[in-house]
Amino acid sequence: MDGAGVAIGWNMPIGGDVRYDVLRTSNPADFVNGTVCIESDDASDTTALDADVPPPGGFFYYLVRAENACPAALGEGPLGFRSNGQPIQGRSCP
Repeated sequence: MDGAGVAIGWNMPIGGDVRYDVLRTSNPADFVNGTVCIESDDASDTTALDADVPPPGGFFYYLVRAENACPAALGEGPLGFRSNGQPIQGRSCP
């Protein structure tokens, strides 16, 4: 990080039509309230740039959510699981 923001990268799974949302929060226990969508429905690459930097002594936490071309009627899986086994919830991006 050089003061110009934060670059985030991830590996794409093999095959399929995959789009990504990138969420940012300052509270690692909450990706719903106060969460910012850095990218939404991006299928062009596996990187995102967050132009904001955390305040001195603060932290940002990121979650990359993959979406495929399956109809929403089939349901969505969780964004992952916390160490206590509870599913992670995340806000919807536009």
